[in-house]
Amino acid sequence: MISFEKRLTRHARWPLIIALGVISLLFPSVVFRLAMPSQGIALDTRLAYTTADVHAALSALTPAQRSAAVWGHLTLDMLYPFIYGLFFALLLIRLWPAKPWWRLAFPIVAADLLENTLLATLYHLYPRGTGLIPWASAITTLKWALVALATVLALAGVVRAAFHRKAKP
Repeated sequence: MISFEKRLTRHARWPLIIALGVISLLFPSVVFRLAMPSQGIALDTRLAYTTADVHAALSALTPAQRSAAVWGHLTLDMLYPFIYGLFFALLLIRLWPAKPWWRLAFPIVAADLLENTLLATLYHLYPRGTGLIPWASAITTLKWALVALATVLALAGVVRAAFHRKAKP
């Protein structure tokens, strides 16, 4: 049986990586506007948020808009982490084949899925459920820290590859 890592390595080709990168960039602006309209600045796009931030964001929404946000977080926003998680896994395995940094995609996806579940619960329970806000904010911060780490590793891999190519005669 072929290992998951070998399967990823076999599929880590630039056309697929670029396509996943483009989809990862376009997905939020196109799909989320359809699924979760009129949310203002979504909580999961912030680095962190307070109870006051959540009240300000959610009190501005109608019950129908909050229901749409719950639906969006539990459907389309559950798909999105797998798309950009695969992007990071393929990109990192391509740029750093000797390092296991592609595995960073797993905690990124897990953090985003947990964040979506917590946010959907907050939207559903609002104005109750404020005890979840610190947990949701912490998971959101963790997600963004992991995404930042993966991005830094990817950029370092690109720089490394550029210098490695220049060093060859």
